Amino acid sequence: MTNTRYISIDSSGGLDGLDIDETDSSAIRLSGLGDNADYFCKNPREHDKDYTFFGENSSPFSQWHKSYFRALGIEFNSAEQYMMFQKAILFNDYKTAEKILDTRNVRTQKELGRQVKGFDNGLWAVNCRRIVYNKYKFAQNRQLLDELLATRGTTLVEASPYDTIWGIGMTKDDDRATDRSKWKGKNWLGHILTLLRDDFENTFSGNGAEQV
Repeated sequence: MTNTRYISIDSSGGLDGLDIDETDSSAIRLSGLGDNADYFCKNPREHDKDYTFFGENSSPFSQWHKSYFRALGIEFNSAEQYMMFQKAILFNDYKTAEKILDTRNVRTQKELGRQVKGFDNGLWAVNCRRIVYNKYKFAQNRQLLDELLATRGTTLVEASPYDTIWGIGMTKDDDRATDRSKWKGKNWLGHILTLLRDDFENTFSGNGAEQV
């Protein structure tokens, strides 16, 4: 599948076709962002004692899982590419945004995202969870949506021993993994996917993928 895009760099150095408030770089008005993601990450449902662990890149819940979807007139090949593209746009680094779209390699997309010019950790912290709330990936891939809905009644958990922000900082085989009070990480990705699943359940009751 080719990476067909409907945007281009305009004469001012920006990307045509994106709805950006140029008076405030943090006020990106892009559809599909999860306004409730911040609250949910900070106030996860404590009563969910059952967990769905994931950690391998092959998992449908991984940001690195190869999954094609369209957003903003662009075809993305992974949720990671979408996240890194949004990161570059947030800081008005349109050249890096274009490079992220031009590569099919997820690792390279990640590395480019780490090179975004003008990066500010405070601004990223305010926006990153809303960006990772990505409904396009699941709404446009019925099999992935079914797998997400199949986790009903559980908290999704990124069991990564290396990630203490998006994951829990340990593997699923760690004896402490089933006790959230002992997690080393925040599990932001897991909490966001749990919220996303609940939102799909509430809206569609599993009857089909949303057309976005």
